[in-house]
Amino acid sequence: MRIIIIILAIFLVTILASSDRSAETAGDKDIQKYVLKVEGDTIYYKWGESEGAISVGNLSNYDTSRVGVEHDFILVSNLDTLTIKPDSLPVNLLFVLGKDTIVETVLFLDYESEEREELKAKEGRLKLLREYSKFGKTPGENIPQFYYADSKDTNLIKLKELYNLDSVAGHGDEIEKIINLMKWVHNIVRHDGNSPNPTPTPTPTNALDIISVCKKENRGANCRLMATILNEVYLAMGFPSRHITCLPFDKEDTDCHVINMVYSESLKKWLNMDPSFEAYFMDKDSNILGINEIRQKMIADEKLILNEEINWNGQPRSEDTHLSYMSKNLFRFSCPLGSGFGYESNDSQADWVYLNPTGYDSDKINTTDTLGTSDNKFFKHYTDNDELFWAKP
Repeated sequence: MRIIIIILAIFLVTILASSDRSAETAGDKDIQKYVLKVEGDTIYYKWGESEGAISVGNLSNYDTSRVGVEHDFILVSNLDTLTIKPDSLPVNLLFVLGKDTIVETVLFLDYESEEREELKAKEGRLKLLREYSKFGKTPGENIPQFYYADSKDTNLIKLKELYNLDSVAGHGDEIEKIINLMKWVHNIVRHDGNSPNPTPTPTPTNALDIISVCKKENRGANCRLMATILNEVYLAMGFPSRHITCLPFDKEDTDCHVINMVYSESLKKWLNMDPSFEAYFMDKDSNILGINEIRQKMIADEKLILNEEINWNGQPRSEDTHLSYMSKNLFRFSCPLGSGFGYESNDSQADWVYLNPTGYDSDKINTTDTLGTSDNKFFKHYTDNDELFWAKP
């Protein structure tokens, strides 16, 4: 009777220290050992709806098989049953045949280095959010009040009529209209995160020109331009709105994400809308959240749900991927002081407000950087006062 011992190794528990073939293969990886006794030459496996048999005699050194995390991975022999719970990352099953030791077959449950690095990065991002979880109450005497264009603005009326936004919004309640308008922007221009502003750059930068240039050049737009379109669409329909740049901790990290906050009169709060990915966050009771609420729930490790339609240009985007991405880019925020048609291309003056958590760039709080020329000034106002930044319209 032949007894084959199968060792399954999974990350971040103990380090394999034996000197046999399994130690040579595992190297310095953190692992946990499980043992399955097998009589004969066949191992049966089940993973979700997939099941089959592994013929030990047909295995060669380092044969691998990809396994995800959606289901437990179960191995069965005529002597034993073993259940592995991958839990948090997709893994690779690595088969290794031994010859000179009692360990004739070693099966490692391993994970790809890129995914391991992503897990570490996500943990680091959440750690930073928790270290800088609070905002201050420094009075913002130097910061002007946010303002929003009236829907009667000539350019906003043109945008509304040209694209029949009343029909786009539909006849549902306020929340349905807000979501429908976001979905329309998601589909009117495809998202291209690597794309700079369309060439020639729309001047002024506004919804009408962005859509026109993207269609003419058959190209996509980055998240900033998509959020600009949605911001002006909301304003045209009478919804106070701002486009928000969600920034990371690292000032040298040029990867940020721009989304929208739109005010719901029925709920008396800001809601988050992301036209790049047709996405919005909800709590466990399916209530749509504002950007500040999302950050707080990440810090508290509370349940966050994304709408089922979330996608990138029609391709599914996983909830884990989006949560991980946003955990990096919800550290600090910025947005224009004024929300209106073509605001960013104002020839005379542009004001932006930056919200930093307590303890981050403390010397900047309640100060203003002045950039540009005497004819074209750009002001950056800094605050740690979240109540001021998220003030209701």
